Amino acid sequence: MDAILVRTTYPDQQTAASMAHQVLESRLGACCHVAEISSQYLWQGKHETGQEWALEIRTQLPKLGELEAWLLAHHPYEVPLVEYWSTTVTPAYGQWLSEVLDG
Repeated sequence: MDAILVRTTYPDQQTAASMAHQVLESRLGACCHVAEISSQYLWQGKHETGQEWALEIRTQLPKLGELEAWLLAHHPYEVPLVEYWSTTVTPAYGQWLSEVLDG
């Protein structure tokens, strides 16, 4: 069964956790993981490094457009990362995702 994994990053744990809570409450995602990561990137011509918090969200294709729009509308970064990909999950997990997302 298919699922969609969506990932974005936040500047701190509190923001990432708050966004995860809101995603779950709105049923745009069924499961969220929040983890600290070390980032290196180029921004405005400079090599930047810093700590960020990754938010990974498990959802399904019918929710993807709404979830992406919500993340972009509520994100504190000027140019936020929102990446997603399809993945295959066990039938039982896929059924659970469907049940949670359908409310």
